[in-house]
Amino acid sequence: MLWIHYWAFLLPVITTAVWLVDIIGLLVLWSRDGFPQYVESDASFVFISDVGAVHNTWFIIFSVLTGVFFIATMATERYLRSTRRIPGSIKKRQTIYDIFCVFFAVLGALFLGLLSGFNDQDYPQIHWSCALLFIVCTGLAVLFQILELFSLAHHQPNSIRHLKWAAVFKATLLIAAFVVLVVFVGLYAECRGDAPTFATNTHCDHVVSGAAACEWICGFLLTFFWASMTVDLWP
Repeated sequence: MLWIHYWAFLLPVITTAVWLVDIIGLLVLWSRDGFPQYVESDASFVFISDVGAVHNTWFIIFSVLTGVFFIATMATERYLRSTRRIPGSIKKRQTIYDIFCVFFAVLGALFLGLLSGFNDQDYPQIHWSCALLFIVCTGLAVLFQILELFSLAHHQPNSIRHLKWAAVFKATLLIAAFVVLVVFVGLYAECRGDAPTFATNTHCDHVVSGAAACEWICGFLLTFFWASMTVDLWP
């Protein structure tokens, strides 16, 4: 299994690439469609979910693939730390942090697949419930990895700079994503995510479009987290 140590960094690269293909592909498909409002309640700038509901096959395939590679990345990271191929746990709490990280990553990947399968046009309540659980679980996975890295940096003097900078970078991403999500919730709640006849209701069009923009921003912020795992798994 030694080969895993040398090629593991490719897993987060693939995860990042597949996710980018997913969301950039949806933007391209929306552009090809002529930037429409797919249903009457859509604002002029639509949600990822709105495009994904129309191009459901694309959304499902690449979301599921992203989830699979995300799980593989986190499971491999746990294996390499347990075998000391990369800086491994010294204290019990570090192992606990890592296990929780993998656990919530698996749940996050599961809910990503479910939210893509239950589209927001036919199953709006299930879709947005799964979206919320995906955000929470993925955020917790990132949080536990940050805690693990800070703890490892404290007890691994030879790797302190590498581990600390990785933790700081991920913490910055998590804080930025949290701020964007707070803005998203505020904007979404103001008009309940709907902009009926937006041409005559420009306020809700602007508000809901802003909420949709926040969703796309969070989607792209997620790519930086997955890309950062490349450094964690570098041999």
